[in-house]
Amino acid sequence: MRTRPDGRATWRTWLDDLAQDLRFGARSARRAPLFTILAVVTIALGIGVNAAVFGVVKSVLLDALPYDGASRLVRVYAMHQDSVFGRTPLSAGQAADIAQRARTLARVASFRQGTIDQTYVGGDGAQIVATATVGDGFFGTLGVRAALGRALTTADFAPNAQAVAVLGYDAWQRLFAGDRAVIGRAVRLDGSPYVVVGVLPRRFVGPMGGADFWVPLDLRPFLRNPIGERRLRMLGLVGRLAPTATADAAQREVAAIARDLAREHPEADGSFSLSSLPLRDDMVGDTRRPLVVVMASAALVLLIACANLAGALLSRTVTRRREFAVRAAIGAGGGRIVRQLLTESTMLALVGGLTGVVLAELGLRVVRAFARGALPAYAVVSLDGGVLVFAFALTVLTGVAFGLAPALSVTRSGARNALQEATRGATEGRGSRQLRGLLVAGQIALSLSLLAGAGLLGRSLWELTTLPLGFDPQGVLTLPVRLSARDYRTLDARARFYDQLEERLRTLPGVSGVATTTALPTPVMGKIEFKIDGVVWPTGAQPVANVAAVSDDYFRTMRIALREGRTFGPEERTDSVVSVVVSQAMAHRFWPNGRAVG
Repeated sequence: MRTRPDGRATWRTWLDDLAQDLRFGARSARRAPLFTILAVVTIALGIGVNAAVFGVVKSVLLDALPYDGASRLVRVYAMHQDSVFGRTPLSAGQAADIAQRARTLARVASFRQGTIDQTYVGGDGAQIVATATVGDGFFGTLGVRAALGRALTTADFAPNAQAVAVLGYDAWQRLFAGDRAVIGRAVRLDGSPYVVVGVLPRRFVGPMGGADFWVPLDLRPFLRNPIGERRLRMLGLVGRLAPTATADAAQREVAAIARDLAREHPEADGSFSLSSLPLRDDMVGDTRRPLVVVMASAALVLLIACANLAGALLSRTVTRRREFAVRAAIGAGGGRIVRQLLTESTMLALVGGLTGVVLAELGLRVVRAFARGALPAYAVVSLDGGVLVFAFALTVLTGVAFGLAPALSVTRSGARNALQEATRGATEGRGSRQLRGLLVAGQIALSLSLLAGAGLLGRSLWELTTLPLGFDPQGVLTLPVRLSARDYRTLDARARFYDQLEERLRTLPGVSGVATTTALPTPVMGKIEFKIDGVVWPTGAQPVANVAAVSDDYFRTMRIALREGRTFGPEERTDSVVSVVVSQAMAHRFWPNGRAVG
């Protein structure tokens, strides 16, 4: 019957055997409920952790970027010779020169680094929105089309063009309830009128991150200003490789352009080089290595679980030796017994894997709620089809992995020997003991590796959380304020507003200090070049410093210790006196013995 050409009888026999194995496996699981529950929980934790971590890794490192032909896109940065500052934005002059001279880049587009907060007044009142300003050809270079209406075109950048804006998808839903009639509607950002001409796709985020509104960036005023052209560095640049160009060729070319600019503009560009890298590498940033480490750690956890379950199954097979011996004696082959045991282990793995998928979804919800800011803006963390396929394959592999060793140990002893050992009351053969010893040793080795890594991670985390910040964040609240350019046209008007705001906040119960600043004490701060009287820097060695403008009560409010000299007073609010306060690190670096006062 097994030799019929159509093979249907063979398949029917195989399916009957499988059904029999499944029924026997279910009965075996019911006879040992404690072991079954323990195995399912162990597998669920291992599969759940791995599926959740893979969901994050897939969204960050494997899923396509929301651009057409994203593998052909590169990001160009300026690099200051002082490695402390790393990558820096470009000046308008640098961006224009790259666009004119680069041959490996078929298209380039500039954009303002980061977004700016603006005030939008709608039906729900005034609220702060994130606005991205982008140059001509930005959406075309990225290969992005509007989901509704149109994207920005070259005509929108003409000198007398009507001010237009493109909506991000989330802003379209949040601010306009997904109304398709939003196209052509007039809106005001910081009091300035714009006309909405399009809505971007749902998944779209820019190289600078997500935004609510996208508006044209006019570089002409910067290019006409000697300081704005070369000294003001605020632009990002994205380019699409020419058909025959490579990322390495683009890197060599922009490096050569940087050397030319250093010779042509030594005062402004002498301290900077240029660097290009694939856009995905730029947007992934520093998250690649931690994700790989976490993925490897999750795999080790699953290996430990497999070793643990394999040892438990190996011990359980000792009590079933008589059963296996009888089955072998009545004609069951070694392969048939192995298949039965692998079916039982795979059944346990599938039940545990299904539970693990539920745990993975809960874990990804936690990631979306609390760790979203640590991931690239384009990453959509979800339990999609790819993650489910990965979880299923890993579950089957896990079932085979922890069931194979016990199955093979059973077939190594013949039916006669197994039956004699079971009759004499033998508990475990020499081969089983050796195999179980190897499993225990492997489990201990893997556990020690994880413990060592966890210890190092815990120590690093402790040092990071206990490292002095230079200020006391306890009880400090921050409030973003954005003033309308239409209602506060002059600096005096803005200064009066902030003075009145500080005065009113000081009268609130529990408020001991109020201050204003242009930048919170984070790595994302403004950078400027500076000179020191009497010090001549070599060509191309102009130093750069982080800078923030603060009110006179800032240092007391933040409890920042004063090492020498004084902080600001009310008299510094006028233009008559210009003074600065420098950090202790800067004083020691640029002044003899750190004596910078005066």
